[in-house]
Amino acid sequence: MTTHQGAYQNAAFNLHMQTFLNPIGGGQPPALPPTIQHDQVVICVVCGGICKPTVESSLHPEMPEALIPRDWMHPWLVKAKPGFYEWTKQPHTARAYGRQDDDLLDLIPVRRFIGGPNGFTTVGGIQASIDTSDAEMFLPIHYPCFEIAKTFSKYQSRFDINFRDFRDRSGGSPSSIAHLYEIWMKRALMTKPGHLGPLWAPIDEPHKYFGALMKTNLLDYALSLGGIFRRTPLEEQDPSADGEVVHRAIFTNALFTGGDHTEPEPEMVELRARIERLPPELQQGIFEAMEPFDDLGPAQLRCTRVLPPSWWRDALFSGDLFPWLFELQVKDVAWMESILKGWPNPDWELLCRKLAQPTVFKHGGALHGCSGLENRHRIWRLLNSARLGHLVHNKSKRF
Repeated sequence: MTTHQGAYQNAAFNLHMQTFLNPIGGGQPPALPPTIQHDQVVICVVCGGICKPTVESSLHPEMPEALIPRDWMHPWLVKAKPGFYEWTKQPHTARAYGRQDDDLLDLIPVRRFIGGPNGFTTVGGIQASIDTSDAEMFLPIHYPCFEIAKTFSKYQSRFDINFRDFRDRSGGSPSSIAHLYEIWMKRALMTKPGHLGPLWAPIDEPHKYFGALMKTNLLDYALSLGGIFRRTPLEEQDPSADGEVVHRAIFTNALFTGGDHTEPEPEMVELRARIERLPPELQQGIFEAMEPFDDLGPAQLRCTRVLPPSWWRDALFSGDLFPWLFELQVKDVAWMESILKGWPNPDWELLCRKLAQPTVFKHGGALHGCSGLENRHRIWRLLNSARLGHLVHNKSKRF
């Protein structure tokens, strides 16, 4: 690298980091202990996105006591309460049917984060560390990611899954936030097998966080995104709840799928009649097998009309088919239909099939341009693919 190129990269990085690190409020940074390296990347254990360094003055000015970060990527810490390890050994903990287990964990707001596994200062002024020698370790997490994880756990708790039985397809699948924490903790331990102490590496994930940019220090990360000509990667798009975006997208798609969509095709008439003759509990079993509705092929855009439009509409707004679109509520149905009054009836089945396409966020897809929802969908897929026994143990260079 020439001197000119090096000077340019340094200048680009400095300009970029002024906004990237968001050190609002000025002032001299505190003296760093020798064990802290503030350019070391720490990532959210859920989404794989970086935890952005912050200072006290970057917290929300109107609600300082609540410590609401301005940037959704500022870190929080999640930690199990004492006794968690003993709890995991109890047989009943393998199933969380109808149970949440939220009370087993603490979500801790971070007052200051200056980078590295030792760079956390909590609300009470306590120095916290991502340390694999702790029986109930602190793990880095974004607040919206924690909320999505809780929503995912609530959805999963509808199903009777054995978290510690690997003999069937759903074995090892989490159905409570405590199950997820156990998976995250074991991933941290296996990121550097045999190492106990501060974790100087991003926590591994078997699917490489579905494409999240993995770097070990903020300089490399910033330069990989283009310096002052920075692109915003998918993992930095805010996945927080946004009712306006979701309702506008559903309304727009419903508006342009109007028509008469009630009668099944001739070859499906007999199937519809057979389903209608089944006992309610068998019908319910068929419907539950369709949940969640995701990753359909192009051929499955063809509507069968076996189920009535009202079933598809109610399944969409109840969260049964698309639990990651959690802004939708059953109470919204009457509101939306009152707005659509005078228009052709929406084709709810076709809309659901469009939302279940892998290309739903691509050009021409039903949710094209909804980048925050695209990141949320990626996060939901990460949670849904998490398994107790799926751990990374790769001695080769990962980053």
